[in-house]
Amino acid sequence: MAGPALLDSRTVPSSRLEISIECRNLWDRDVTSKSDPMCVCRLEDPISKSFNEIGRTERIENNLNPKFATKINIIYYFEQKQTLKFELYDCDSSSTKLESHDSLGSLTISLPEIVQGKASRGQGLSLQGGKKGTIIVRANDLVESRESYVVSFSGRHLDNKDFFSKSDPYLVIHKQVADGSFSPVAKTNVVNNSLNPDWAPIRVNCATFCNKDDSCPMLFECFDYDNDGSHDFIGSFQTTPKQLFDKIGSQQFDLINPKKQQKKKNYTNSGVLLVSQMSVEEDCEFIYYIQA
Repeated sequence: MAGPALLDSRTVPSSRLEISIECRNLWDRDVTSKSDPMCVCRLEDPISKSFNEIGRTERIENNLNPKFATKINIIYYFEQKQTLKFELYDCDSSSTKLESHDSLGSLTISLPEIVQGKASRGQGLSLQGGKKGTIIVRANDLVESRESYVVSFSGRHLDNKDFFSKSDPYLVIHKQVADGSFSPVAKTNVVNNSLNPDWAPIRVNCATFCNKDDSCPMLFECFDYDNDGSHDFIGSFQTTPKQLFDKIGSQQFDLINPKKQQKKKNYTNSGVLLVSQMSVEEDCEFIYYIQA
């Protein structure tokens, strides 16, 4: 039997969307630590009514309030019913098999409802026996790009948040989306025991990073990684890509901790961040196909 006909986004009214996911107060299924959540997104087949996976986020360790950096890209067909299912799992291993992980609940919702903002303030996750936790889902127009930023960041003179060693810093990078909130787009690796970290280069598609908009407001946050998930805030700053990539290697951005700033009269910063290297590279056709 022939499968359902595929809609052509060139002839059917449609829009490409980027879906951002975050959660609040997830069920803690771990005994000695916190859940390690990951979200799987499925799209309902209009013929078979089965839900097929279209993407999944990264796994975030020891966090009951995750903000996932991985986005789900989808084509929104204005005249077609599209129903999505978001499944949360506590992943205690590297296995890609979902049956190896514990369920944290799910949400089934139509794509038009997401576009209308009905999940932007949170929807309860359904779980056998009741509801535990909230999922927040936002949809924004997706700008296409076949290029990616490859960026190396460095930190200098960061605040020390550890008693018996030095901070284990990492960065979380956000862009501002349509409703004015900031959505994470990338994270660096953790550099252990260092107040002057040189993080490994990150590669992010230009559209994902800043919608290919040099004036897009961006938020950079620096944390000290802790195994129990209670990562200590070091400092943050806001900028734009135009400012960020100006004077690469020499321009420094102050990491500000507002609480410390209020308490200390002579407070300057909690360290500085600089872009040590940046290049723009073309994505291969396969990567672009997956992103599109």
